[in-house]
Amino acid sequence: MSISSLYIHVPFCAIKCDYCAFHSVPSQDRDLHRTFLVRLAEEFNEYTDDTEELKTIFIGGGTPSLLHSKDLETLLQSIRTSFRLAPSTEFTLEANPESLTREKIIIFSQYGGNRISLGVQSFSAVLRRTMGRHGSLDALERIMTDCTYAAITNISFDFIYAVPGETKRLWRNDL
Repeated sequence: MSISSLYIHVPFCAIKCDYCAFHSVPSQDRDLHRTFLVRLAEEFNEYTDDTEELKTIFIGGGTPSLLHSKDLETLLQSIRTSFRLAPSTEFTLEANPESLTREKIIIFSQYGGNRISLGVQSFSAVLRRTMGRHGSLDALERIMTDCTYAAITNISFDFIYAVPGETKRLWRNDL
């Protein structure tokens, strides 16, 4: 088996959102995060001989941006130590705006990260409440500036469509 893409599921969130069906554990316990990262690095070593240059890497979750900056760096170092990246690898970090800092963006960029996927879900406060979406979007403008500073220009927003009470106008506003 030859592996050319990698998905890493970081199963930690500050708070579990009502709509989320992905496995995640509400935990900001750094000891638990570090234990997970140690085991993940061990697992990476089991696959290094089976990989070609990785074409895509997606760190999703949960909330990977919840990791402390040093722990995020540990994860990224493990990836770079264990796998070879193609020159054009799309390397994505899924993030929630409230936990993504300038420091984390810069660290991600330094390890070859070139795409940030932000969990916005909706710009409508009403729809966000309907979904049980926690956190705010107050940091979006700063994040965009920080991404530009770190030379990350590939930024996507995750949206959820067909939320109860959503109108075409609200959907168009999100888009």
